[in-house]
Amino acid sequence: MKAVERAHSALLEKRNHVNKQFTNFVIPSLDLILTEKCTLKCADCSNLMPYFKRPVDSDLNQMLMNLNLILDNIDLLTELRILGGEPFIFRKINEILKFASSQKKIPNIVVYTNGTIVPRPETIENLVNDKIILEITNYGKLSRNFDKLIQTCKENNINYLIRELPETWDDSANIIEPKRSLKEDIAIFEECCAKYLFTLMHGKLYRCPFSASLDAIKKVNLLPNNSITIDNTLTKEKLQKYIYGKNFIDSCRYCLGRSKLLSRVRPARQSKVIREPFKVMQNADLK
Repeated sequence: MKAVERAHSALLEKRNHVNKQFTNFVIPSLDLILTEKCTLKCADCSNLMPYFKRPVDSDLNQMLMNLNLILDNIDLLTELRILGGEPFIFRKINEILKFASSQKKIPNIVVYTNGTIVPRPETIENLVNDKIILEITNYGKLSRNFDKLIQTCKENNINYLIRELPETWDDSANIIEPKRSLKEDIAIFEECCAKYLFTLMHGKLYRCPFSASLDAIKKVNLLPNNSITIDNTLTKEKLQKYIYGKNFIDSCRYCLGRSKLLSRVRPARQSKVIREPFKVMQNADLK
């Protein structure tokens, strides 16, 4: 029931956000990237994790400061989505969970995990909260602790939701060379279903996880319109201008977008190599 209510609430806020049917300043959802590290090596990860040569954790103090600054300038953050990488790799996750669950402006928290790690006892204690849902994707044999994690949730009354892998994934993890026209890039942004997945990563706010990771891997030089820095100069007006922005951002030039036109790939293909921009995965690169 909690999962259904959370999903319905989030859907309504996203719809209101798109149509600007509101009086308060509401961010429908925010992805908080705890770490670039992951226990899986999915070649087609839409968050671009296979491109990180030396993945690092996010800085705890910076994340807490950034969240405080954002919350100070909005009326509501409908849903905080905590992810990575694999968020349970991040050893200071308890501090994030404690902070987020104590905020009146954050009614819903979702932690995304791939079923490879059973969290430590203190983390389990912090997950037992009516605000929090643990969303577990079942990667089959790759989710080596899936059954144990489900049992842990049941024994500790942790709200959880299971996501089964679909038959195919969007082929959306490619970083392409920017050769499209301005009109075509604008169309990519307008048709994208991920442009409201606002993402907080390494002190900056982005329109989507793709744009955040593309910036973080430091393989291309992105224009300033791709993100805004969250620091003491942040104002409500500056945040609103970015959140409600209707123009495409620079990372769109490197993205195939998210639409029905995308080709499909087998889900959770594991990579043997570090991916590079402008290169398509070859069968020899897959496990």
